[in-house]
Amino acid sequence: MQNQAGMNPIGADAPAPNRQGDNRLVGLDSLRFVCAFLVVLDHWGFGGIAGHGTNATGWAKISIGVLNSLFNGPAAVIVFFVVSGFCIHYPFRNGRPIVVSNFYIRRFVRIVPPALAFIALTKLFHWEVTSLQDTVLWSVICELIYYVLYPALLYVKKRSSWQVMIGIAFTVAAVEIATHLTLVKSNNNGYTAVGWATWIVGLPCWLLGCWLAEHYQSFAILPSYGIWLVRIAIFVLSVVLRLAKFHISAPLGSNCILLNLFAIPICYWIGAEVSYFRKHPPSMLLESAGRWSYSLYLVHTLVPSLFVLAGMTALVQNRNAQLLMIAISLVASYLFYLAIEGPCHRLAILMARKVARP
Repeated sequence: MQNQAGMNPIGADAPAPNRQGDNRLVGLDSLRFVCAFLVVLDHWGFGGIAGHGTNATGWAKISIGVLNSLFNGPAAVIVFFVVSGFCIHYPFRNGRPIVVSNFYIRRFVRIVPPALAFIALTKLFHWEVTSLQDTVLWSVICELIYYVLYPALLYVKKRSSWQVMIGIAFTVAAVEIATHLTLVKSNNNGYTAVGWATWIVGLPCWLLGCWLAEHYQSFAILPSYGIWLVRIAIFVLSVVLRLAKFHISAPLGSNCILLNLFAIPICYWIGAEVSYFRKHPPSMLLESAGRWSYSLYLVHTLVPSLFVLAGMTALVQNRNAQLLMIAISLVASYLFYLAIEGPCHRLAILMARKVARP
């Protein structure tokens, strides 16, 4: 976490600086952990509450519906996309030349081995995966494509602007969605409805982060009550979009459309957060946890298979045991970080230094 390169969708290197005398942008690790934990909560829900709404009516049914929509995991992934674009472009925002070999080594050695370890564990736990797009790796695949494209995108930007590129990316994403409306509807309005072309849908979100890397200093430093109002507004909006996804027919209610639009206020929220943390130190606990949020994002989905392999299938099916599942997810993810993600991060730095030009 000490170098100034980019990051993967959940956790990686943080750029520099946002405080005089500091060599890192603080606060981004905290955001990554909070969003990764929201993904976990989205998968596990509120324990037994979700299962008690089947026969509910009136306000009880509405209340249960709202409770079960509080955690919008796909919206949290959009935050990862914007933050990733921000961190990838930050070191090059002032025209610093990019050493492509160094860049690729840092990114791929950092991200690919943990992803391969995740795939190996799915095999070990007898988790039948028909497509990587059906796992949390869908966002990692998008990120890897963005990393491959970044040197070319940087070249185009020097002859154009991020605003123009973002506009084009939104247009291409809209065309991709419009030409696959049946597919979107048949896949329950999900963000990954277009399959392997999901990276096209998510590209404008990632490019918004690149734009933010060049403009974050123009954001005013909000007072504490102001940043909390922005945070609450973003959270409420994510709940509204979650409800809209289930109650508005495609395409207007699809995550493909709603979450891409959501990326715009997300961009301004992250800009406000980065500015806020110039004067207000973040929680050291959240900053530390954010360093292994990529592991949390990957490993938490394996916990049910681990329980099944241990012969505790009944516990997995018990909604009231989900708090235990969350706790085990946190422990298992940290161990995964110590064993795999952390060493890969250090190896990426060492390998990049070996090939770095004077």
